[in-house]
Amino acid sequence: MLVLACAGLAAVVAAGGVLAWDGGFYFFLTLQEARPITMHHRVGLWPMTRLLLAGSEFTENVPQLAVLFGSALALVPLLALAASLASLKGDKAWLRIW
Repeated sequence: MLVLACAGLAAVVAAGGVLAWDGGFYFFLTLQEARPITMHHRVGLWPMTRLLLAGSEFTENVPQLAVLFGSALALVPLLALAASLASLKGDKAWLRIW
């Protein structure tokens, strides 16, 4: 299951899906302001925007920066899925509903 999630998120990152909807707004506003952006008190985005700003010190190539930002955003659900699968090993495997 984790492999399928990785493959799906990798396809979205490679296709530039991070630039759709709110992701594009955060991406370009962060680059324009050159500081982490906090909209609606969403400080959870700070690590990803800081990584984006660090990457922008090395390159100005927008597609490369989009892959970097998208990869950072994709790690959040992957790590959550990995943690949930790890917690459901052994005698707790019956709790899986998928």
